[in-house]
Amino acid sequence: MYNINMKALDLDFNRAVIDITNRLVPEYHISKDAPNTYEDMQAYYIEYGQLCIYNGASDNTIFADSKVNIAFRAWHDYYHMTKEIEFTELGEYEVSKYQSYDLIFWCIDNNKQDKIKLFLHLLDIEINDQVKFFNENNYFIEDQHKFTLEQLDKRGLTIA
Repeated sequence: MYNINMKALDLDFNRAVIDITNRLVPEYHISKDAPNTYEDMQAYYIEYGQLCIYNGASDNTIFADSKVNIAFRAWHDYYHMTKEIEFTELGEYEVSKYQSYDLIFWCIDNNKQDKIKLFLHLLDIEINDQVKFFNENNYFIEDQHKFTLEQLDKRGLTIA
């Protein structure tokens, strides 16, 4: 269930996600039956000419908004598709590096250089720490918002 009291961890991070996604992936299909393998994502893209993004499990995220969470997934999958990066732990790390560059440039272009460190940590937790968690526990994190706050705390970072 969606927590209406939850706030986005950082509204500028949400804005960056939306801006970057709109620039890179202006159109994508949203479905509860989106492909969940790299091969199926490729096949869908070849057949329909756009990405199909999963719209479930968008509660309790760092974005506190399912539309931003879905946009983040579209941006993420864009790099899987365009750079031909498979859904592996190493592949996720590689995709996160492309997304890191996008965030750095967004921060510079929007005079938010003071947010670069936080944004890169949020991205790393959102992708790499969650993949590690899944690989170690064989299930997805239900409360990504709480998980991210805990990981930031372990890194000595807080949200202002």
